[in-house]
Amino acid sequence: MRRHINAEKGLWIGRWGIAAGCQSIDFTLYDKEFVENWCVGFEELKERVQEYPLDKVAEITGCDAEEIRKAAVMFATEGPASIPWAVSTDMQKNSTSAIRAQCILRAITGSLKQGAELLGLPHSEFVSVSQIQMHEALPEEKKKIQLGTERYPLLTYTGMSAFEEPSARVYGEENRYFHNMAAFMANPTDMFTAMASEKPYPVKAFFTFASNALMGFANQENALAGLMNQELVVCYDQFINPTAQLADYILPGDHWLERPVVTPNWEGIPFANTSQQVVEPAGEAKDEYYVVRELAIRMGLEEHFPWKDRAELMNYRISPTGKDWEEFQKQFTYPSNIPDYFAPGGVGVATPSGKVELYSSVLEGLGYDPLPYYKEPEQTPISDPELAKEYPLTLFAGLREDPGFNSCYMQEGPLRNVEPDPVALLHPKTAQSLGLPSGEWIWVETTHGRLKLLLKHDGAQPEGTIRIPHGRWCPEQEGGPETGFSGAMLHNDAMVLSDDDWNLDPEQGLPNLRGGILAKAYKC
Repeated sequence: MRRHINAEKGLWIGRWGIAAGCQSIDFTLYDKEFVENWCVGFEELKERVQEYPLDKVAEITGCDAEEIRKAAVMFATEGPASIPWAVSTDMQKNSTSAIRAQCILRAITGSLKQGAELLGLPHSEFVSVSQIQMHEALPEEKKKIQLGTERYPLLTYTGMSAFEEPSARVYGEENRYFHNMAAFMANPTDMFTAMASEKPYPVKAFFTFASNALMGFANQENALAGLMNQELVVCYDQFINPTAQLADYILPGDHWLERPVVTPNWEGIPFANTSQQVVEPAGEAKDEYYVVRELAIRMGLEEHFPWKDRAELMNYRISPTGKDWEEFQKQFTYPSNIPDYFAPGGVGVATPSGKVELYSSVLEGLGYDPLPYYKEPEQTPISDPELAKEYPLTLFAGLREDPGFNSCYMQEGPLRNVEPDPVALLHPKTAQSLGLPSGEWIWVETTHGRLKLLLKHDGAQPEGTIRIPHGRWCPEQEGGPETGFSGAMLHNDAMVLSDDDWNLDPEQGLPNLRGGILAKAYKC
């Protein structure tokens, strides 16, 4: 069963999640037995959600209060239920609290008990990715200087260390570092800043795998400055995209149909699917494992890469099944065995308390609010009405266009012809009030920067808002700084998105890439 809630200016799921939790508690629709036996922090949560009555949430979101109430009741009574975790929650100012609110709803309504696969776990039949990654091999002194640790420690080795013992207890000692799938990366803002400024220490080489990094984060100018200050940039990709235009070396990457795959490649999904190789890689293209291993050999690290090719690595990963790849690939899906976390004497969950922490001891230990909350972003009509006089529109970014995927497949041809130009969407009434006819090029500007888009009137777009695409550039243009790297510095949404602290999630330190911030639009 599904229920759709129309929102005048976009549904901020964090607000709604807290409001729905409030309804579940007020109407005593929560699973009392599960909460008492397998949750900690319920009383603190109950106190927090009282700060978010439905009328307040309805006013802020533009959602109908009665629709929110009905959705909350349905969620609590028609379970097991779940709210999908997607970019709308992952890429916003209140990301951590929004995701936690969703997870808490599943827990207190009993949906987690009925659908424990939602917890995430290493696949029971495979050698886990975290084992292959060898997190234990990285010296502790190196982990401590991981970029982002000082300002945003949650998604670092420091923050995730609190889960090592719980992971070993629940998933086995071999999976002690399971949670480090979220911890081994540098904070993107701190990384590009270190690349550009050499502070807190120099970063002088950048190796990107199938990632158009120049266009993939907020504050594109800072990413460009960082890339321009490198002694070595290597790009492994299929296309000479804007990031590859900055590279000293471009290595031709293969396509997913040119290699065998067990998906997903990141852990936490309770099943695995197989994907067969269909054709041989074209030209000189190689798979990423070949590139990494050859580089490791030249660095004297061959002993850590004993598998001579991707086939050997695949066979090692699936070896607990007793099958080799030829036999394994005949079956499409392999479900994982789910532990009975919540049975009497069950193993519990991989948290310090062994229970679902509605009140997070890990967040509290890192100095963060241990409960979900909502904080109005700094640049909205509510938080800054004076700024809204100069920037009267609310901008939403990341519009996914059907022909492409992120910044891929922008080359001229049948896909590009579906949407040849980067388009901004405005409601006709809003456009008329600004004197902006459909079909003309406009500037869209925030306090951070501006970009050039073709205006299209769209009656489905809420009045007072403007929607812009993600990942637009013009491969048909010459590359290099003279053309803004084939238009990337003119059309991509990262040109108007800030990575200053006000636009970052306070816990993860990751930028708001979905917008909800003030903007203005005017003729070119």
